[in-house]
Amino acid sequence: MKAITALLTSAAMAMASPAVAKLDLDRASVSHLPNGLTVIMLDDHSFPVVSVQMLYKSGSAAEVTGKTGLAHFLEHLAFRASENFPYAAATELIYDAGGEWHGYTAMDQTTYFATMPKDGLERLLKIEADRMARTTIDPAAIAIEKGAVVTELHSYENDPAGVLQDAVVRTALQSHPYGSPMAGYVSDVERLTIDDARTYYASHYAPGNAVLAIAGDFDPASASALVAKALADVPARSVTVPHYTAEAPQHGERHFRLLGAVDKQYFQLAFPAPAATSLDFPAFLLLQQILAGSPGLNPRQSGWSGSPAVEGSRLSGTTADIATWLPATHDPFLFTISGSIDTKATQAELERALAGKIALLRDRLVPDAEMAAAKNSLLRVLDEDVLTTEDAAHQLAFFEGIGALDALLTLPKAVERVSPTDLQRVARAYLTPDKLTVGWMVPATHNPLRWEWVARSQLTTASAPVHNPCPYKLRSFVVCQAACQPSCRLARCRTQSLLKCCFLALHPKAMLRRTSRDWGRWRDQDLRRIWQSLSMRLLPAQSPVPRLRR
Repeated sequence: MKAITALLTSAAMAMASPAVAKLDLDRASVSHLPNGLTVIMLDDHSFPVVSVQMLYKSGSAAEVTGKTGLAHFLEHLAFRASENFPYAAATELIYDAGGEWHGYTAMDQTTYFATMPKDGLERLLKIEADRMARTTIDPAAIAIEKGAVVTELHSYENDPAGVLQDAVVRTALQSHPYGSPMAGYVSDVERLTIDDARTYYASHYAPGNAVLAIAGDFDPASASALVAKALADVPARSVTVPHYTAEAPQHGERHFRLLGAVDKQYFQLAFPAPAATSLDFPAFLLLQQILAGSPGLNPRQSGWSGSPAVEGSRLSGTTADIATWLPATHDPFLFTISGSIDTKATQAELERALAGKIALLRDRLVPDAEMAAAKNSLLRVLDEDVLTTEDAAHQLAFFEGIGALDALLTLPKAVERVSPTDLQRVARAYLTPDKLTVGWMVPATHNPLRWEWVARSQLTTASAPVHNPCPYKLRSFVVCQAACQPSCRLARCRTQSLLKCCFLALHPKAMLRRTSRDWGRWRDQDLRRIWQSLSMRLLPAQSPVPRLRR
């Protein structure tokens, strides 16, 4: 058994290894099945693996008022079970073969991706065909996944930077659906019904609304035959075409302040930014590179929030954690600058410092030497976006999904053509004070619900603690009863509960909830993440433990 585990681990590590050089996306072929499915293939034989990405061109922006969170909710259901792969059998098959999988919901898309040894291509295509045509949507799945999603949404409430980002986006975008949270509002998710899920699934998980990208070690002719065998019989269905409200022009700075249980002052500035298909997008990428350095355009690597400024950039050192964010989107979105300062620091001083550095881009041409260095750095980062088959499949599907695949393929040449005058023009068009939104989160004067560290000896039965021996021979942890479900009779669920209790004891601030005792069902990757955290951060036997105080 140990030998098998080691073999699988080695295989997974090999699949995560980068290719010798970037994958050449220009070699990718694009075709369409009769049912409307777009298929993109890129064969690369650097490693004996294959990556499959199935992207649906419907994300949070495709939702309607009162039904936010549907796209993300469907992602949970689609991972859970389908007719031929019940009880998460699809993910288990991938893991058993030494593969890896994941997915996410964003503004413009819901996407699923997996990587396996090259002989697993047919299996991955069958999984995606079943997900598209036969996802299980029943009352039991609705109840369990709704609890999991609500728990996930509550967890976001404990991230000050994330809460502030949602508020800034909502304030900056008051008309366009990009302003809604990507995972929806808790009140909407709690009211979602099985009919909502089935209707959304039928009208969005259709071949004509999907992009299939395959990258890796395969023969194109054989792969085309496998795609036809697995997906050609999935019937075409009508797709609900979203009609996005255009964002009204902003005429004046918007400024707000939030209060929270924080020990420093968080800030975020947002300016309007062009869509990925805009001719201004390459120049805006260079603006970001000059200001703070670009993390690239692969959200699988950079995520959906700010990336730290690189040393030597114009914003570097303004604060210790200064970061910027410029995602590629179908419609115009935002460019943000975020970070934090000490509670004693002056907000106005920080805002003046940032405004001065941005004003320089409007008022003065960037020197030729700085421009050349920025282009070289940006082109190198864009190359690093596609060093693996999984990244290549992701980028091909992602940009085709937002109608910008041609823009991605021509982006390096477009970046080379940007001049200092182009840069100044774009800065004057987008980075102006009258189009700025500024948000702050500062410490509240009174926090009615907080964690205090108390000695074990102070906890008694009367204070309703729960004491559980850890099944992984860590140490016993005492945690607040409001944060765990120790009464579960199933061994697997009891293990999950104990792991959650241990994680809570180590990370009380991260897991604090004001409402809802239902943790929902945690997925395997959540348990692995917790286990890794526990293995690195064990509490000493006599250390204090967290307890909820009101």
